[in-house]
Amino acid sequence: MTFIRGNLDRLRAARPWLMSSVKIGKAAGVPQKTVNNLLNARHDPLLSNVEKVAHAFGAEVWELLVPNCTDNIKSVVWTYTNTTADGRRILDNAVEAARREIARQQQRSRAQA
Repeated sequence: MTFIRGNLDRLRAARPWLMSSVKIGKAAGVPQKTVNNLLNARHDPLLSNVEKVAHAFGAEVWELLVPNCTDNIKSVVWTYTNTTADGRRILDNAVEAARREIARQQQRSRAQA
C-alpha cells in the first residue's frame, strides 16, 4: 500500500506541524510505530488506524486509500456525494461514456501496433 505513503506525504506537506511520525502518532492516538509502518508500507494496516491518521489531518479515510488522491479527485468525490440523485446519474453516465471512449482508443492503438 505504497499509495498511502504518497497521500500522507501530500497531507504532511500541507501541514508542516505534522511532519514527524511522533507528532502524527500523538495527534492520531496511535503508536509512532504504526505511523512508521504506514509510511514505509510495512504490513497491511488496520482500517481503524488508517482512519485515525486520516482524521488527525482533518481528512477522510478514503483520501488515504485512493491511489494518488489529488485535489481534483477530492473535488469530484465531494461533488458526487453532495449532489442530487439526478446529478449522480448524470455523472455516472458521463463516467461510463468516458470509460467506453478510452476502451475504444486503446483498441485502436493496439490494432495500429
